[in-house]
Amino acid sequence: MALRIAYITDSHLGAPGTGYHQQSCWVDGLTELMPRLKKLLDDQQVDLVIHGGDMVDDGVEPMIRQSLDQLTTLDRPVLACLGNHDICQPDSYDLWQKIAAEYDAITLADAHRAFDECDVYVLNNYWADQNGPVMYWHPKPPYTHQPCILDAQVKWLDDHLTKHNDRPAIVAIHTQMDRVPASDPRLHDYIPKEYPATMNALFDRHPHVKLVLAGHCHVTALAPHGSRMHLTTAAMCEIPFHVRIIEVFDTAIGVKTHELGPAPEGVDFIDANAWAVGGDEDQHFVLPVCEC
Repeated sequence: MALRIAYITDSHLGAPGTGYHQQSCWVDGLTELMPRLKKLLDDQQVDLVIHGGDMVDDGVEPMIRQSLDQLTTLDRPVLACLGNHDICQPDSYDLWQKIAAEYDAITLADAHRAFDECDVYVLNNYWADQNGPVMYWHPKPPYTHQPCILDAQVKWLDDHLTKHNDRPAIVAIHTQMDRVPASDPRLHDYIPKEYPATMNALFDRHPHVKLVLAGHCHVTALAPHGSRMHLTTAAMCEIPFHVRIIEVFDTAIGVKTHELGPAPEGVDFIDANAWAVGGDEDQHFVLPVCEC
């Protein structure tokens, strides 16, 4: 038997389709995509869903409730990171905490779940400006908030990884730590060096961390770090609507990328950004798991 996890990210409920994107966004498409996702989860016998963040495009109460309602229809436990769009109002974070408490199946980051096959951790990014880190991202130019992680979060994860070191660990956080295969500086150059340096130093101390999952950049890509793999995944709201299915076995972790297409007329694939959906090596692989 294997533990099966579905990873989705950047569903951007309520997005107008004119904001940051790599491929065409299916505006209002989640009402159709979520039933397709539910069927895929049933067919693949998925045990757990991880959402990598940006569940909504604007962290206001109606969008938060609608997003959580949609995730509940998947009929599985959901672990969810908060992305920058999820917390783009001053009261967004508090709203998420209040409203999510009404949904038994949904757990927001920071959180840990232990399974026989592996441990799963989900973390939130904080966003720092000249006044320091806050759980808020300002949604308008000049975009002064930069992704970071707090010392207290590093200690929490370090303590858990030290305690639970007898099986593989999977960590999800919204913002990527690696360059993605693109020349667009918006995808990486604004990320302060301290953020990936801190995270990689932490993971290097714990070789049983095997997968690090991220979103934010709307790109499906793979970055090897020795025996650890860092994955980013294209936005679920953008064609071809990627979903990662992760299978954790005793000796290996397998990752396959599925598409929830087809897209309706007018939601066209952007050939110039074909790189954003990744090649076969980014979409499908098997990672051996050693005894840790």
